[in-house]
Amino acid sequence: EILNILISNKLKIIFLTLLITIPSVIYIFSIPNTYLSYSVLAPASSLNNSSGITSRYSGVASLAGISIPSGSNSEKVTRAIEVMKSLEFFENFVDKYNLDIKILAVKGWNRQDNSLLYDKKIYDYKNKKWVSDIKFAINGKPSSQYAHEIFLKNLSIEVDRKTKFVTLTYEHFSPNIAKEILDSILEEINNIIKEDEVKLAELSIQFLKQELENTKVQDIQESLNQLVQSNYETIVLANSSPEYLFKTLSPSFAPEKKHSPSRLILTVGVLIFSFFISVITILVNFYFKNKK
Repeated sequence: EILNILISNKLKIIFLTLLITIPSVIYIFSIPNTYLSYSVLAPASSLNNSSGITSRYSGVASLAGISIPSGSNSEKVTRAIEVMKSLEFFENFVDKYNLDIKILAVKGWNRQDNSLLYDKKIYDYKNKKWVSDIKFAINGKPSSQYAHEIFLKNLSIEVDRKTKFVTLTYEHFSPNIAKEILDSILEEINNIIKEDEVKLAELSIQFLKQELENTKVQDIQESLNQLVQSNYETIVLANSSPEYLFKTLSPSFAPEKKHSPSRLILTVGVLIFSFFISVITILVNFYFKNKK
């Protein structure tokens, strides 16, 4: 019975299916392409150079009531990942590299002349003025927290459990901007961790030297001297290596192929959905009329 109903109303089903599908497909093809740039990173081996000395002599140093800060490679990588996701990092990062317009106001990319297309509802490019009217906008400019959400939505950080390699990806309308943001993130996080490690090492050296003056036990003095030396090594390595925390195994690049949207899959999905809705509509309408 159902099959006969559908066959007798096949023209209506086709019409309803096309009525839903055509506008949906037009919308699908109006969605701008986005591009995904990625980089594969490895924890820098230089981080382990002083950790052996620190672990070896921290026990002896504790006899003198000295607590030596230590952190494994994985702990520093975990800390760096959390820093990259933080609002404070984002605010400083965007201001330093002047990326707020590229992250918030771009709505497309012109491949022919490599130009960015700006959303006029967010940013007036001609007058260089923010004009957004969203709830959390301040003088037309979206708030830092709103911008941070957009940033995290496009950023992905994955750690391989076996190799400990870190894959950093960023998605943007422009493949060049995706690469630029990714490179800037990597440069900034390396600088932040490097500066933190240098400051910590300098403070540790000051503290250890003070303890050396107050310690008469030769074994403990030897241990403290080794710890001072390891902290000096940390400073030298940090200042001599631009890739202090993460070493790049696979550099980022501007992809030629888009990442999304997958228009073929979306079109097929819409077609199936439209056909299903059309069939349900015809059957409901048929049985509703018969009841009357």
